[in-house]
Amino acid sequence: MRVCFFTTDFPPTVGGISEFSRSIAYHMAESQDVARVHVVALLNRESGTETPNMKLTIIRDSRKSFISIAWNIFRYALRFGAYDVFHATSVFPVGFLTVLIGRYIFRKPVFVTFYGTDVLATLGSKKTKWAKVWTLKHATKALAFSYSTRDEAAQRHSMPVERFEVVYYPLSDEPPVISPETVESLRKKYGIASDDFVVLFVGHLVRRKGPEDLVEALSLIKDEKVKLLFVGAGPMEAELRSRSESHGLGTRVIFAGAQDAKPLYPLAGVFSMPSFFYKEEGDIEGLGIVFLA
Repeated sequence: MRVCFFTTDFPPTVGGISEFSRSIAYHMAESQDVARVHVVALLNRESGTETPNMKLTIIRDSRKSFISIAWNIFRYALRFGAYDVFHATSVFPVGFLTVLIGRYIFRKPVFVTFYGTDVLATLGSKKTKWAKVWTLKHATKALAFSYSTRDEAAQRHSMPVERFEVVYYPLSDEPPVISPETVESLRKKYGIASDDFVVLFVGHLVRRKGPEDLVEALSLIKDEKVKLLFVGAGPMEAELRSRSESHGLGTRVIFAGAQDAKPLYPLAGVFSMPSFFYKEEGDIEGLGIVFLA
């Protein structure tokens, strides 16, 4: 079987969807049933090609207009020959265009993965919302990240639940190995003592992930050895910094920015990411990949 993935989220871009795209492509390439895997990563900062192993090729393209995305999906599908399956790891515009081109020009099965807010959000133009629903209806299968997300999407768009399948994040059999030297270097970098108790948050700093709740909770704990480490960036960062200052938390709240979080887990005593579903807005945390790390 030959599989082609189209995605806008792929490392070195950080985030849960990027990690899902990377992990599922690499796992596919390791399968004995798969002869070849191509990943076409669109909207990248730079263009280029890499071949991590004999069965996997990653093509990066930096062009960003809607027309150029459509053209790239068509030309890469044509260039690499007879694929058996196409898979888009985002719904719009990549999923929409992959279904349109893959199913109705190349006549191949097309699978589209969705995560929650991307198909449930009430914000956005009518055209975009129509395109997302059309994609879910016309993909060979729409793949949800969790059963709760599948059920919410089916109910919201009045589709039979059989239209969807649930595909969880593929985990590696081997946990990452983080050296003691790396851990000690990170402690020094972020001012974390070996006897500090660190609460770790990893993710995009947005309301549905509840980062402000952690700041408020920390403000109720007077022990200076209890600290909060945010790994990630997002629109709430300025507000979180302001809240931390107003509570006099000073160096107890640490903002590490968006980066590979794996080396930072050994610093923590506990991981926490409060999650909310703002139903009126369709803003949902379908399944936080960081909980699986």
